[in-house]
Formats: sequence, C-alpha cells, structure tokens
Amino acid sequence: EQRDPPDHRRQHDQHGGGSRTDHDEVALAIGSRAGKPALGLLLNVLADHRVRNDRAGRRATELAALYQLSQVISAQVDLDSILPVIARTTCQLLDVSSSAIWLYDDVGQLIEQTRVGGDVSNNFQAIRIPIRDGSTVLGFLDVVERSPSGELRDEQRQLLATLAAQTRLAIDRSRL
Repeated sequence: EQRDPPDHRRQHDQHGGGSRTDHDEVALAIGSRAGKPALGLLLNVLADHRVRNDRAGRRATELAALYQLSQVISAQVDLDSILPVIARTTCQLLDVSSSAIWLYDDVGQLIEQTRVGGDVSNNFQAIRIPIRDGSTVLGFLDVVERSPSGELRDEQRQLLATLAAQTRLAIDRSRL
C-alpha cells in the first residue's frame, strides 16, 4: 500500500478528511483504476488544474497592471498624459482592438479625449461604460472588441468598470 507524504495528509486533514484534493484524484486515476477511464480522469484533473493556473496568472497580470496604472495616476496631474495610458492599459487588459475616452466639456459637449487602436467599425461590437462621479456622468470609456461576435465576459466587464473608476480618479486628480 502506498502512503501519502506527510504534507498531503495534513492538507487532507485540514479539508475535513472528506474532500478530495487534486492529489487524491490523481491517486485514484493511477492506483485504483486501470485502462482508459483512469486516463480520462487523470486528463480531466490536469486540464482543470491548467485552467485554474491560467486564470490565476491572468488575475495576477490584471492586478499588476492596475497597480501600475494607479501609480501613474498618483504621479501625474496632466490629464492629456494620463488618459492615453488608461486607454492603452484598457486595450491590453481586455484584449480589445480599440479603446477611447470621451469626456463632457464645460458646455456639455461630449469630446473624444484619446483613442488607442483602430477606428470604430460597424462590424464590431462597441461597449460604452459611463465614467461617473456619484450620479454625474463625466464621460464614457469605450472599447471595441476584436471579433464581431465576441462579447466581454463578466470578469472583463468588472475590469472595465474598474478602469472607468480609475479614469474618474485621474480626472479628480487633474482638477486639484
């Protein structure tokens, strides 16, 4: 009989003894089953592990980029310098073809302040999210997706809302 390493037993005990870990699934696939079903289970466990690692890597990249963006916003007060950085960061993080920031001027006219990437085409889906200061809409952050049929996932929409909030912070800072 093969025994688990001490660290694995502790991890298993911390999970209440009843929940399975990835190691348990692999052990079942290799030790207690033979043939194709065991291989299928093993491949499923490995694929699930890869998906979780990919997701964690993307999240770490997003957090690092947001931190770097907040550093730029803190260091700069010139909106003309900050807005292109926000638009570029938006394109990179969301993997979209274009990003634009529109702000209302003093007379209420919506003016495009910056654009990164290609022009907006009718063949691609544009998403516009408001840049708000409380209930007041200061402008919009637009993105254009890379494919006509593509849609932003919920996580990407949340990230877009965070980027709009960062844009509002940059606007506030420039007014000081």
